[in-house]
Amino acid sequence: MMSRQVLTVCAEGTGDHRTITAALAAARAGWVITVRPGRYRENLVLDKVVTVHAEGEVEVLGGAGSVVSSTGSAATLSGLTLTGTDGELPAVDVVSGQLAVDNCTVTGHGWTALLARETGSLALRGCKVVSPGGAGLTVTSTALSVAEDCVFADLVTSALVLAEAGNATLRRCVLRDAGGNGVFATGRSSGHVEDCELTGLARPAIALTESAAVDVSDVRIQRCAEVGLQLSTSAKVRIDGCEITDVGGAGVSVVDKAAVVLRSVKVTGAGAEGVRVSADASVMMWECTVTASSGPGVHAADRATAELDGCALIGNTGPGLVAEPDAKTRTDNTTITGNGDQQEQEPASENPKRDGVTGGALHALHELIGLAGVKQDVTSLVNLNRIARRREEMGLPAPPMSRHLVFAGNPGTGKTTVARYYGEILAELGVLREGHMVEVARADLVAQYIGATAIKTTEAVTRALGGVLFIDEAYSLTTQEGGSGPDFGREAVDTLVKLMEDHRSDLVVIVAGYSAEMVRFLNANPGLSSRFSKTIEFADYSPEELVTIVGHLCRRHQYTLGPGCAVALTEYFTVMPRDENFGNGRSARKTFEAMIDAQASRLATESDAGIADLTELLPVDLLGGFRQ
Repeated sequence: MMSRQVLTVCAEGTGDHRTITAALAAARAGWVITVRPGRYRENLVLDKVVTVHAEGEVEVLGGAGSVVSSTGSAATLSGLTLTGTDGELPAVDVVSGQLAVDNCTVTGHGWTALLARETGSLALRGCKVVSPGGAGLTVTSTALSVAEDCVFADLVTSALVLAEAGNATLRRCVLRDAGGNGVFATGRSSGHVEDCELTGLARPAIALTESAAVDVSDVRIQRCAEVGLQLSTSAKVRIDGCEITDVGGAGVSVVDKAAVVLRSVKVTGAGAEGVRVSADASVMMWECTVTASSGPGVHAADRATAELDGCALIGNTGPGLVAEPDAKTRTDNTTITGNGDQQEQEPASENPKRDGVTGGALHALHELIGLAGVKQDVTSLVNLNRIARRREEMGLPAPPMSRHLVFAGNPGTGKTTVARYYGEILAELGVLREGHMVEVARADLVAQYIGATAIKTTEAVTRALGGVLFIDEAYSLTTQEGGSGPDFGREAVDTLVKLMEDHRSDLVVIVAGYSAEMVRFLNANPGLSSRFSKTIEFADYSPEELVTIVGHLCRRHQYTLGPGCAVALTEYFTVMPRDENFGNGRSARKTFEAMIDAQASRLATESDAGIADLTELLPVDLLGGFRQ
């Protein structure tokens, strides 16, 4: 007969044991271990059915190895702070059985904070997971892992990684501030992501690749740097009731041979297309809404299939629906109105196609404000690439040409946007496999010691293969900066030149910066000038173009310019100093934001302000915005 079922741990010696490890050794199956407040420097091995419960603030600080290793059938940790210090291994490693982790804080410094592998599984509830060393939760086990009401934050890579045949469900979780994806699923993994919030992610919020079968429902994605949903899986997946807001790339990107069903998905303010369907991919959209995208509402490439039923494509900067000549599209009961080309359709007819030979990205490029010389130069390059492609198809040698470019000009003139469109255009022509853009600066290429710079530069190039590597302020690679010295930057340049040659058919490199500095940059390395034979100059925006930019921002955010406002803005931008603080398009955005602030102050005390008042900006707001 068992004499007791509860053991107490106290570092000061007033309990049954001084360490949790000693209590685990003494405990029998089904016992509870209560841990009194304190910091316990030990690594725990769970190999039996026990519950370890914190009585107050308890931190378990691991040494070398995982702070928790679980090989038991059903152990539970409750209320603990688990801190792994090993830079190579997970903080929590579950090899077999199920480990329940309730209301704990887990911090990992290895490649992932929590790992469920082989036959192990995790049940996380009410936890916070932080990983300054890598991912949050990685699952490769076929046994179902579940995370409910958890926060995954401050992660170097992705919040949830599903690999091999991993299986997991996320429910009511927050995934934020990660250097990678919110959810990355690959291999033959499966699972569900339900009622979660994803924000502040550096890579696509949810990326499903290979044969990953993960259904997504009622998820909110906002303020992410790249694509909202990146879907290239060969499994049929369903996306239900999701909201995607203010992402830097396309709201939804369906690539390769993926076949996806989108139901009641709302995309607002995407930085590119609302929904992008690449060659050989297909999408079925039911009752979806796409508004205020910077590109087309829906773009179907050649050989893509897009079917829309009961959808609305409204107020996008580009056309509502762009279908390339060999795309298959069908629209039923779909509204297309108020878009950049004033395309009106209600209900929409089948297979709408734009006249001419230009694709959606080239059309979107020409819809940009100003940049007449840039548009002409890029169109000439596109035509050259198109003819080169035709010559190759007919067995003729391609004309000599370099696709690498120099974008020279002041900040805020649209260099990054044009680079992104250029990659998409080359992908539409079949010159590049994917056409995505990877943007880097000196800090992304240059390390602090010799040898590491080549590794960082190679990693950046590898991520850009099949697309465009955009190097902003590239001249800083050949100038003295801080403690790194110029040699490290030159190492990056030397590595880049070699990789450009090694991958010349699968990579476009665009270097950007001030005009004079870019001339010195090209002269700094003999290999640079030969590989960057074309420079495109980006002129500053005129006052009238800056006013047009402000007008576009107004329409995107549902404001209007009141009487006299356009004239006042023209005068304001005419006298604005064109010094080092002038930001071109950024100055226009700053002006718009200042006017909004001034309008809010002006109307704050007017309780009877109506919709017209709340949406109208006046000349007084222009002056008031810069008095504050």
